[in-house]
Order: sequence, then C-alpha cells, then structure tokens
Amino acid sequence: LDVLLRYPQARARIAAVVSYAGAFNGSPLADEFSGVYSEFIARLPLKGCASGTGAELDALRPEVRQSWWQAHHHEVRAAQIPFFSLVGAPLPDRVSPMLRSNHARLAQHDVNNDGQLLARDAVVPGSALLGFVNADHWAMAIPLTRQLPALAALFRDDVPRSTLVKAAIEVVDKTLNPLL
Repeated sequence: LDVLLRYPQARARIAAVVSYAGAFNGSPLADEFSGVYSEFIARLPLKGCASGTGAELDALRPEVRQSWWQAHHHEVRAAQIPFFSLVGAPLPDRVSPMLRSNHARLAQHDVNNDGQLLARDAVVPGSALLGFVNADHWAMAIPLTRQLPALAALFRDDVPRSTLVKAAIEVVDKTLNPLL
C-alpha cells in the first residue's frame, strides 16, 4: 500500500495486490500484547528479520489502521488496482499451541479468526475474497518450526505456502485475463 501511495509511477507495473494473512483493519490484540511483544516476540531471532521496536504492534491497533484507511482509501482506489484477500481461519485443531489462547480470546468476538486477527479484519476493504486457509496467522506467514527449532512444538505450520501463493496467482491471472 505504501508503494502505491509513495511511488505512483510504480502503479503501472502492478497488476493486482494479493493480501496473504494481511492485517488491514488491525487486531483487537494489539493493545493487549504490546508489552509481551516488546519484551519477547520482537527479540526472537528470525532469519532475515531485524529485531522489532514495538512500533510494529502499534501500527496494528484497529484505530490506527482505520484512521489510515480513512485518510488514504481514495488514493488507494484511484490507483485502480484490484485487490484480493486470502485469509486464515483455522479449525481449532489447526491452531498452533502458541496461539490457542489468542484464538480463544478472539473467538469471543468471532470464531473466524487466525489467532492474531479476526477474519473480517484480514480482508482488504473492497477486495475479492480468494478464500480461507485452515491455518493460523503465523503458520501462513513463516515456517517457525524451521526458524525456531527449539520451540517447534509450539507451532502447527505444515502449510503449503508456495502452493497457496501459486494458486492465488493463478486465480488472479484468470480473473484479470479471462480469455487466456
């Protein structure tokens, strides 16, 4: 989204945007877990990722995300780029042990959640819904059992990420180019 806004010249090279477990409307958990995030999660040694500062979680507060959309939705829509959403909504047995309490907490608002986000908050406003994945938020995003082998028992991340991305690209391509 920042690329669309900051670099209008790049828009011509973007055929579509696919949100993959995106946090477009934030998470009700952002305020609640800011301390835990800053003290523990931001410091996890993930390959290719710098340590977090805590600002990442602040950006996920629903009021921050909603404010951003209110300020920028006209610019985003003016780009005339189609958006698609692929959302996590795991069955309880597919939720990583590390996210089970979050999943239960969010289920008080909506049973359709990925342990970090309510499913409705992972859908880009005005996008086409590609589908729901029977996996939690972290499982969709990162192979944590490989990244953090000492903590592997805490995660259910046997998700075919590359297959999901390839399928999303194929559906988007067929949607944008129906005669091919």
